[in-house]
Amino acid sequence: MANTYSWSFEALDIELGPDADDHTDVVYTIRWRYTATAPPPGYITPEGDEVPYTAEHIGVSSVKWEEGDPWISYADLTKSDIEGWTEDEIGEDEMEEIKQRLDAKIAEQVAPTHERNLTMPWDEDNGA
Repeated sequence: MANTYSWSFEALDIELGPDADDHTDVVYTIRWRYTATAPPPGYITPEGDEVPYTAEHIGVSSVKWEEGDPWISYADLTKSDIEGWTEDEIGEDEMEEIKQRLDAKIAEQVAPTHERNLTMPWDEDNGA
C-alpha cells in the first residue's frame, strides 16, 4: 500500500486592506506542512503501541489575487481553497519531488541505512 499525504496549515498572512479593489483580509502568504504517512505496520514502541512512520516537509507559499480570479472572502475560505492555492503555487513537478523526498524519508525509517552515534570510540565509558 502506498503512503498517504495530507496538508496542514500553520498560518495565513493577510493584508488587512482594503486594497485597490476594496478587498479586506487578503491572504498573501500560506505557511504549510505536508505530511506523508506510511501504511501499517509502523514503529512499535517499547510499550507495544504502534506509531506510524511519518515524514514532513514544511514551506511557505506566496499567493496573489489577480483581476479576473474569483474572489473568496476570508470568512468563506476553506481548507480545500488553501490546498489548491498552495499546490498551484508549488506546481506539479515540485509536488512530485516533495512526495518522492517524503517517501525516501519513510523508507529510511523503515529500513535504516544511516544512524547517529552519540558515543565516541575514544570515550572511556563507552562500554568497551
